[in-house]
Amino acid sequence: MDNELSIKLLTFPTLSGVYIFKDSKEKVLYVGKAKNLKNRVRSYFQKNLIDDRKAKMVTQSRDISFVVTENEVEALALEANFIKQYKPPFNILLRDDKNYPYLSVRINEQWPFVEIVRRYKNDGNIYIGPYISSRGMK
Repeated sequence: MDNELSIKLLTFPTLSGVYIFKDSKEKVLYVGKAKNLKNRVRSYFQKNLIDDRKAKMVTQSRDISFVVTENEVEALALEANFIKQYKPPFNILLRDDKNYPYLSVRINEQWPFVEIVRRYKNDGNIYIGPYISSRGMK
């Protein structure tokens, strides 16, 4: 493990959150979530526990940062948002075009109403979310 990364890993908390691997140009390589940030990120540096793709990502990494969240659900939502924002090359599962649902309060209509939408728009309506699943928001 790179000495700077091993020192940085000592600062990681044992809390839930999102971790971000970056390369030497600060490009985001991978975003992940964890119940325990310290243990999860440490697992990437145990050679016998990771696959070739993750090993390549770790080799290219020069920085790791984290964001602590209140719980796992918040971590999952933040992870999904970061993946959509940064489009990291080592994230595969959440890079699809799946958009997480929002509740939209359509206040610009003659009779305001609430609906489930998949995209946030800057149209003057009120948006609440994103939610992990539409079932969870109902």
